[in-house]
Amino acid sequence: DELKRGKRRIPFTVRSLAKKILPIISVDQKVSNNSVLAVLSEMLPQYNLTYQFAFRVRRCSISMINGNPEESFAKIESFFEQISSCDPQTYYYLKKDAQNRFEFCILVPGVSISLFPNLRKFE
Repeated sequence: DELKRGKRRIPFTVRSLAKKILPIISVDQKVSNNSVLAVLSEMLPQYNLTYQFAFRVRRCSISMINGNPEESFAKIESFFEQISSCDPQTYYYLKKDAQNRFEFCILVPGVSISLFPNLRKFE
């Protein structure tokens, strides 16, 4: 996986390095760009890597872990259905707009519903 930059060939891409530092980022997504730069510089001492490059590698790694927001929101309904199948008293409501896009949701675990009558009213 080589990237041609100018007249020299670089044997890596942001994505390929993001995969290599994935174990570090998966432990702590708040790891600093300077720490990522130090790890990358240790892995590739022959290259003069920049802070901006480390930032892009870190951001790519985080997006690999967290995934795409559109894909995540598409899974909310099936997630709620799984919870409801395990606990039939659980209530959920999912509202979508005219284009079938997620607007908002409510999830109330069954145990909370059974506790509502025992709550004290505030005056």
